[in-house]
Amino acid sequence: MKQLVPNPNADFNVEILNNDETDIYKVLGISEERSDEIAEIAKLAYQSEEYFTDTIKLALSKMEHINEVVFMMLCLSKIHHKPKDDISAKLDMLKLLMQLKQSK
Repeated sequence: MKQLVPNPNADFNVEILNNDETDIYKVLGISEERSDEIAEIAKLAYQSEEYFTDTIKLALSKMEHINEVVFMMLCLSKIHHKPKDDISAKLDMLKLLMQLKQSK
C-alpha cells in the first residue's frame, strides 16, 4: 500500500474566520448559499459515483478554498454512512446535512 509522504511545501491552512459562530460553515467563512451548493455537490457526487474515492475526487474538484474542502469532507462523511439505495436514508442524509449547517 502506498504511504503518504508529508510535503513541506504544501500550504493547507484552514482559516477560522468567526469563532463566535455556532454553524461550522460560518466559522469557516462559507456563505449559507455556498454551503447549500456544497451540500448539493456532495449529494450529487455520491449518487453518481460507484466508489467513495471517486466521489471524493469529483466533489473536491469543485471546491475553491481549503475551507470548502473541510466542509465538503464533513458532508461526504455524513452521507457515506448512509445506504445509497434507501429513500428514508436519503431523507435522513438531508436532515443530517441541515443539522451540520445549523449545529449548535
